[in-house]
Amino acid sequence: MYRMIKSILTLLLLFIHLNVHAQSYAGINLSGFIPTSELKREASEIWGASFGFEATTRIKNSPLYFGAQLDLTCFGSELRNGYHGADLGNVRFRRQFEMIRLIATLRVKPEFELPIHPYFDFYLGGGNIYSRSVIRESFFDDPIDSYVDHHHWSAMYGLGLGYSIFLSDEFTIDLSIRSMRSGRVQFLSPESTYYNEQTEQYELTLQSSAFTHLNFGLGVKININQIFQ
Repeated sequence: MYRMIKSILTLLLLFIHLNVHAQSYAGINLSGFIPTSELKREASEIWGASFGFEATTRIKNSPLYFGAQLDLTCFGSELRNGYHGADLGNVRFRRQFEMIRLIATLRVKPEFELPIHPYFDFYLGGGNIYSRSVIRESFFDDPIDSYVDHHHWSAMYGLGLGYSIFLSDEFTIDLSIRSMRSGRVQFLSPESTYYNEQTEQYELTLQSSAFTHLNFGLGVKININQIFQ
């Protein structure tokens, strides 16, 4: 998986270097996350939001763009304040359920005279689905301890549709929807963790599913050539 991430970044930098005078865009994406298909059947209660970065560069004078997207998704959170056994005592125990993902993007975006350009995306990459815990005495205190409960890397692929709305030569707004799928992974969710007051320990039950989901959201991009020419 680390080799895949390294390969995606290497290819993106190579394309930007070889197409230094081609149209290149970079910016941020904000999107929602909802489970679909198999993941919805296994863990229908999860939902969330993601924040990410995206960069694409045009391949010569074709309608094709190559790029990459890196994003972080939070699909659940749980908090328990109170007594956590003799070792910890009264603490604030926060568990986050997250996914970090790096995917290569091949975009087909024909040019039109209108200020709105539709596009179609193909995605291929990988992601790490994990849960992490942070223990504090209170909200304002530094962590006593933090650790990853469980994580699982998997390849991911999908398709996307979107519209680029040109506000000017320098700035665009993207509206997009993306359907993604991973290999089968084991993961935790808020419904699969439970604090047993008898044993004074958390009980974690791993769930198993392909990580099938939709992302839908908004992006703000800059035309790198126009900004830095």
